[in-house]
Amino acid sequence: GTRYCFSQHMMRASGESVSVTKRCVALEECLSTGCTFLRHEEYKVCTSCCEGSICNLPLPRNASDAVFSTLSPLSATAPLSPPCPATPLGLGLAL
Repeated sequence: GTRYCFSQHMMRASGESVSVTKRCVALEECLSTGCTFLRHEEYKVCTSCCEGSICNLPLPRNASDAVFSTLSPLSATAPLSPPCPATPLGLGLAL
């Protein structure tokens, strides 16, 4: 059920990276990609999702990068394999 690759990038207002989280997720967690500001705009968090071989994308830093990219339309019923590279679930990297 974790078909998509999720990337979340937290940055200071200056653009300096604070943390990066990558994991495999279900569709529901990818429906709200984009960027939001936290704690009175001290931090920006950008989230993106992708599927399959198109997942080698840069970290999301702005609304143009924070997207949901799929190999096939979401209405497609045939599952693709392998959907997400085999990585430990909940891999978090602090920079």
